[in-house]
Amino acid sequence: MSIATARRRPDWRRSPAAILFILPCVAVFGVFLAYPLIRNAYVGLFEWNGLTSDTVWVGLENFIWVFTSPAVFGTAVNTLVFGVITIALQMGGGFLLAVALSGPGRLRQVLRTLYFIPVVMTPVVVGFLFGKILEPNDGDLRNLLDAIGLGALNHAWLADPSTALVAVALVNVWLWVGFAMSVYQSALTTVPKELIEAARIDGARSHQLVTQVLLPFLRPTHWALLTLSVIGTLKTFDIVYVLTRGGPSGSTELPTTLLFRTGFEEYQQGRAAALGTVIFLVALALTIIQLRVARKGDER
Repeated sequence: MSIATARRRPDWRRSPAAILFILPCVAVFGVFLAYPLIRNAYVGLFEWNGLTSDTVWVGLENFIWVFTSPAVFGTAVNTLVFGVITIALQMGGGFLLAVALSGPGRLRQVLRTLYFIPVVMTPVVVGFLFGKILEPNDGDLRNLLDAIGLGALNHAWLADPSTALVAVALVNVWLWVGFAMSVYQSALTTVPKELIEAARIDGARSHQLVTQVLLPFLRPTHWALLTLSVIGTLKTFDIVYVLTRGGPSGSTELPTTLLFRTGFEEYQQGRAAALGTVIFLVALALTIIQLRVARKGDER
């Protein structure tokens, strides 16, 4: 270790005040995050119905169930499909909206506000809203299709296993694409004007400016949104539960809805706790991997 490196590292023994400043944060982290996680993993070692104090030690049996259950495997496949659809459309749509609506103008301001409104709505409200819209018998979408002479296209989108997951994913995209748009808009303000002017002087057209200048420059924003989107996909629950409750036939079952059903409908708290612990560890691992890949990309 060089002398310069040693000087840059703080000596906590000589700055007790710094320790006092971070103690509240450490205490909050321990009480509201670390302890619940450890307690949840501990509960996963027992068979418990959650209603009584009677518990039975089963060791790693619940965790083995997580990795061997066909139901859990099905939720993993659904999560992969759900994540690919939502992340691709949210990030791609958010970027295109940010580019199209960037700059001054009252109309653009109004459109940006309209696209962002769903973000501040609760997913439960959005779920009930689209449940009414997609209702096959008297839903708003059916009425609209009938009014324009396309009633033959009406379909029970949420009741058909072949379309339910895609329908829920598209509703989730509608809910969160405005968030991606706002993040990209903030990032676009950091693009140097000289860089854009130089590209235009070199003869870059609009699509070349987007693909060869803006997209590469916003690489850190892409990675940040990707990390948030992956975590959001793994924790998605309310929008799915309100629209389909994981059905039909498990076609929209995600790990979070399976966790809820296992713990609070089947009263197997041990299995639910084990599944929750695994979900957290998977989210943590994916986040670490993405951050390392992003860091290596920035170093090149």
